[in-house]
Amino acid sequence: MNNMCVQGCNNNKKCIDDNVFIIGVPGMRGPTGPTGPSGGATGPTGATGATGPTGATGATGPTGATGPTGPTGPSGDTPTLEIGTVTTGEPGTQATASITGTAPNYILNLTIPQGPTGSQGLQGEVGPTGPTGPTGLTGATERLFKSSNKIIIDSSLI
Repeated sequence: MNNMCVQGCNNNKKCIDDNVFIIGVPGMRGPTGPTGPSGGATGPTGATGATGPTGATGATGPTGATGPTGPTGPSGDTPTLEIGTVTTGEPGTQATASITGTAPNYILNLTIPQGPTGSQGLQGEVGPTGPTGPTGLTGATERLFKSSNKIIIDSSLI
């Protein structure tokens, strides 16, 4: 055996030779040394792991801002509306309307219920006197007498 010593060998450790040490009770741990140099080569990326389970749905986020106005579309055909039939419906029924035809030419058909009869109007003013009528035929002559509130016709004159 080489270098058999008790003290002063290999940093004051007790040793039997250069490769065999007699170790005593460990001392206190020393401070952490400085970080080593960076910038070394990065190792290869590992394999992708399995997909985990889907998490719970979170709260709905706030509504986003309104987007810009889109371009103006092409002009459509101008519709025409023709009145078709107008019918008087029975009193008390609902008014109805229907539209027939195809774009852009439409026909509007109406049914309007008859209203109730109105009340009697006020007496009108007396009108002007009309023209004088033609003269009538001459009739028989008779004499009339009044006697005690009775009218007596003298028939002897007829």
